[in-house]
Amino acid sequence: MKAGAWTSQGTALVTDARLRMTLPIIRSLGRAGISVTVAEQDFGDGRPIIGFHSKYVTDRIRLPRTSEGSNLSFIRELIKAASRVDAVFAVSGQAVFGLASYIESLASPRANQILTSEHAEAGTEEAPPWPGPLEIAQKVALPPLESLRTAHDKAKCTALAEGLGIPVPRHFDPVKHGVPLPPATRETSAESRRIDSSTIHELSSWAEILPYPVIVKYRSGEDLGVPAKDRYRVCRDPGELVRAYLMIHSRQPYPLIEEYIEGEDFGAAILMNRGTDIVASFTYRSIRQHPKAGGPTTYAESVTMPILSERLVRLLRALKWHGIAMADFRKDAQGEFRLLEINPRFWGSLALAIDAGVDFPLLYYRLVTGQEVRPSTVQKDGVRIRFLPQDLLSCLEYSRTASNRFGYFLGSLADFLSLRAKTGVFDLADPLPGIYYLKHILGKARNVE
Repeated sequence: MKAGAWTSQGTALVTDARLRMTLPIIRSLGRAGISVTVAEQDFGDGRPIIGFHSKYVTDRIRLPRTSEGSNLSFIRELIKAASRVDAVFAVSGQAVFGLASYIESLASPRANQILTSEHAEAGTEEAPPWPGPLEIAQKVALPPLESLRTAHDKAKCTALAEGLGIPVPRHFDPVKHGVPLPPATRETSAESRRIDSSTIHELSSWAEILPYPVIVKYRSGEDLGVPAKDRYRVCRDPGELVRAYLMIHSRQPYPLIEEYIEGEDFGAAILMNRGTDIVASFTYRSIRQHPKAGGPTTYAESVTMPILSERLVRLLRALKWHGIAMADFRKDAQGEFRLLEINPRFWGSLALAIDAGVDFPLLYYRLVTGQEVRPSTVQKDGVRIRFLPQDLLSCLEYSRTASNRFGYFLGSLADFLSLRAKTGVFDLADPLPGIYYLKHILGKARNVE
């Protein structure tokens, strides 16, 4: 097929068209001749929906914006859109959990009754104008809802991995050490999680015995809409720890406290079929990220690391996983790779895997639509990708902490000019999403000034 020429051979729905990670999905499917519909919530805040501008998109859907405590309208419209395509790509955690919850209503009639209540109140005896859970289940590759919840909750996922013999950072729990923090769940109000002065004193005393630095993480910051770069705090003394813990606990109960490990970051991704078969695997090295302490990857290289794939597969099989998952690892001073977290969905540097020969979106489509799928576990190493302009900021941050600041900066500049790495958003064959993305980034910079 000639570049840029494509004909419809199937249909797919891709959610969350504002996110940059949707672009490689859209482009992969479009190049394969699949007709792509994209969807996004109507935020009404002027942010660009970059996926809407891809030349590979044939239809665009604006979904209702989710409101505080309710996303029923969002789910209803999402599943209506899903009924018109062969496969659904849920990109954000919100879309993943929304669809997984609806599918789970197969075993929970009450959940389905709640979802259809609005239709029933209209007084019609006709079937609801959207597909049932079984039909949606045949259009996606998603694990059981409880497995999703475990993978999404950093504390639960860390405990499971540790039980399976997968190395994780040391973690510290003030409650297990007798600090009387108030009982809380995800549904507990922030008001009821307020901590009195005597408890703060005990928390401060306990913080004195920890080895620093440590990192405090939301259990699942994406649920609150917290940007990736703000889902953790690195603390270098007890005062910083207490402030960070209380701030995060007030928003989401019982954050995770771990030792902060200095070292290189690596990633592993797996597409798994029904908890057993590996459809695709990919590993890479994160050369830079922004912020440096643990933000999203800005510059990465494909590197085959079987040990990382094996550990992720072990964890996913324990979860009876079906679909996509990506894991972050950090290599410590002793050379051990420690699991940091799992993303139970498509991930930010997905384009690197595709460029390295592992086309996750196309393999996912074939898996969901029942086509023959040949496992793709061999990748091309040495492929690089960078995200601009974020990697420019990352380069400056890394230069400030390098032993030879000027040398690091010059080396990075030469690497930029060599054009060795592809860009994760900009594509000459599909230029408009990159243009709108850059326009938005520059607009944010002007607003800061």
